[in-house]
Amino acid sequence: MAQEILEFFAVPFAKTIISFIILIDPVGLIPIFLSLSGTCTAQEKFNAILTACSVLFVLMVLFLFVGKPFLELLSISIASFKIGGGILLMLTAISMFNGEVEKNYQSIKRQTLANITIVPFAIPLLFGPALISVLVVYAEKAHSFYYLLGLILCAFISALLSALILASSIPLMNKIGQTGFNTISRIMGLIIMAIAVQFCLEGLKIAFPLLDNQPQHQVADAVSPAPKKLI
Repeated sequence: MAQEILEFFAVPFAKTIISFIILIDPVGLIPIFLSLSGTCTAQEKFNAILTACSVLFVLMVLFLFVGKPFLELLSISIASFKIGGGILLMLTAISMFNGEVEKNYQSIKRQTLANITIVPFAIPLLFGPALISVLVVYAEKAHSFYYLLGLILCAFISALLSALILASSIPLMNKIGQTGFNTISRIMGLIIMAIAVQFCLEGLKIAFPLLDNQPQHQVADAVSPAPKKLI
């Protein structure tokens, strides 16, 4: 039992939650949500946020459980998925830098709030391809149910924090303004770019083990001159 508890606390909670929050990007989605929700009442907006974040949590848990078996079914290696996920994260980061996320969904802002709560707000704005990539990579590290339980807790906290951030969108928007949100979006884009590069490097090291760093003693043996033979 003690070993199982240690597996649960082996999860890097802070790092995982921060990664999830950055990729969900609830702060950056506030202008989009306000634009999509239009003149709806505060109660309608709160219900939409609650529904969208509930869907987000359910999908996160689903991919934590079936992400790895799904890859194995398609004969996709974790190295390929890390490299592909890294490239996808790079594209996401570039779109955040260019402010393209909000532009892509301006054409649907006139629809009713009920129609846009699940699609496109929950999927793919909150639960996007970049988050799917990270969930599968984290799930690949889960070698026990208790470690997976820790990841589910991280997913729940991330969805809850996203809901709280979005629920405070109206007063937050008035204080920060569009310029503030654009700045935050670009900063998060930079962080996502760094995560993308790390994913690609990890995938390349798995695919090409020679690219990985050699142990220090092997490096020392390689650079040190061979001992002279005694005559």
